[in-house]
Amino acid sequence: MTETLIVAFIVLAAMLFWLGRLFPAGAAGFRSRIGLGSRVSGPGEIRKGCDNCRGCKGGGCH
Repeated sequence: MTETLIVAFIVLAAMLFWLGRLFPAGAAGFRSRIGLGSRVSGPGEIRKGCDNCRGCKGGGCH
């Protein structure tokens, strides 16, 4: 019984991961509906990373 629950959890996690990778817009909408959406930064807030990239240094995106 425990093994079945563990396998079901692993399969569910893998399914959610791949659905998020294959359908990112739908996954983002779903996450925002359940309250797990990414934080939206304000217009004057400086963000680090490749989403607001101007040749970011120290990251692996360039």
